[in-house]
Amino acid sequence: MRRTGFTAIVVLGSLALLLAGAVGCAQQEPQPPPAGGGETTAAQPKRGGVLAGPFGEPAKADIHTEASIGGPSNVGQIHRGLITMSPEDWKTIVPDIAQRWEISPDGKTYTFFIRQGLKDSEGVPFNGEDVVYNIKRWQTRPNKMPLPRLACVGQSVQEAVLKDQYTVELRLKGPKTSFLPCLANHYALIQPKRILEPIDTAEKGRDVKPEELVGVGPFKLERWERGVSFEVVPNPNYWDYPQRPYLDRWTSYVFADTTAIAAAFRTEQIQFTGMTSGNSLRKGEFEETEQAMGSKVRPIEIGYPGFYSAHFNPKRPPFDNPEVRRAVYLAADRDLHNRLVYDGLSGLPSPFWSRWDNLFTEQEYLTWPGLRSYKGGVREEDLAEAKRLMEQQGYGPTTRVKVRYVTPAGGYGPLDAQLLVEQLKKIYIDLDIFRTQTGAELMAKGDFDIGLEGGTVLYDDPDDFIEVFYRPGGAKNHGNWTNAEFERLFQQETVEPDPAKRWAIIRQMAKIVAEDPPHVPLGVPAIRALVSQKVGGFVTPRSNQFGLRADYLWVKE
Repeated sequence: MRRTGFTAIVVLGSLALLLAGAVGCAQQEPQPPPAGGGETTAAQPKRGGVLAGPFGEPAKADIHTEASIGGPSNVGQIHRGLITMSPEDWKTIVPDIAQRWEISPDGKTYTFFIRQGLKDSEGVPFNGEDVVYNIKRWQTRPNKMPLPRLACVGQSVQEAVLKDQYTVELRLKGPKTSFLPCLANHYALIQPKRILEPIDTAEKGRDVKPEELVGVGPFKLERWERGVSFEVVPNPNYWDYPQRPYLDRWTSYVFADTTAIAAAFRTEQIQFTGMTSGNSLRKGEFEETEQAMGSKVRPIEIGYPGFYSAHFNPKRPPFDNPEVRRAVYLAADRDLHNRLVYDGLSGLPSPFWSRWDNLFTEQEYLTWPGLRSYKGGVREEDLAEAKRLMEQQGYGPTTRVKVRYVTPAGGYGPLDAQLLVEQLKKIYIDLDIFRTQTGAELMAKGDFDIGLEGGTVLYDDPDDFIEVFYRPGGAKNHGNWTNAEFERLFQQETVEPDPAKRWAIIRQMAKIVAEDPPHVPLGVPAIRALVSQKVGGFVTPRSNQFGLRADYLWVKE
């Protein structure tokens, strides 16, 4: 028997659960969201008006080659995906271009039923042929184009088959529990084949031009002035028009710094403050702005699914020795880093996102040696164990080891490095600080001993954490750390359909990472923002990697 959706996939603690759905169930259109982003008042959406925020601009017009959140927040208003995370709760996977889908009993074939009558903003028909072209593009990477956010789809799909104009079959290389969360990510957007095909063939992979930003999404591009603003207006060919969008215009402005963002927000030129780790207001700016505006705003906190970590290079001594890596893990004072570097607002820097509390609760994590330094500093017994491990490997007061620590020249880097220097002196490690603007590049090449870099994952599932931070070739596994038992367990959990069994396997994997660490997470930046009370329909995104959906928003007054 084939499983069907919608009824929906709900991502609970990032684990995709397929809820029971009737055979051949019809698409169910989402209802207007509650006012105020989660409030229970019965306010009806109001049509018209303009909303604006500091959501920057895309680095690339081609969303497939984009790596920054400026892509989904802007170009994401123009294109849509096969499926998407619901903007009403940010945890339910709902239809988008596809009205519904079916999954074969063996979990290896996904059949998507495409909406009929789709047209892009220029009135050109759009169907399953466009979908298949996009999926194949993610698989083959024409002209070796970078696809930094789409590997989870491209590497999972064996074949994309057009059964007819409105039916697309994706045959996977094997079952993958996290495939739907991966496919619902906000970079997996479907662009018209007629735009992409010339770029991928005769034009050798150039970027999409602004005038080619044509899609089947709720908005169309009105104006894009580089370094100033990105503005969209309703697309009259959108399948849900005129039901949505409610707004007359959505504008994303580019600001030089957070001081300028705070000033624009206070004067109500924008209705949001920054929602990424790079442009969220600093602690003082946030508190002063909130106090000045009082009841006109509401504060929100957005999850940062990742951390800033001191990454080891396990290919170079002394960090080719897991006992030395473990010693550093035990000696790092996470509480001190939180207070002095992260304004006392850091989340728990656990091996997996701490918001997945069905993995471990914070209270459980805080019993772990090393990690428990998040509250109250390094325990005496943890420091003693760290020294014992180092001495066992031949290090001591007269046999110290010196290593190069690569750190960003700005941001969290300099102070994080200073603190770590003092902490590791206690266990006979002397850090030679190398500040550089190209630290990430050096680390990607393996040219480091230990180095600081931040990173987040894309979609709300542990598989993405594993692929990014803990598997060979992962974007943030700079030293290509490997552990045979960890890999064996990964091969089990990634195909395990039973949520309880899957979480049990991942719990074992988390403990392996703490015992044989590829890095030491030091802090999880807090992303706090202010939203004007004039904004209706806004639900706080669960993660800073979820692109805002402006078609669900309206102006209250």
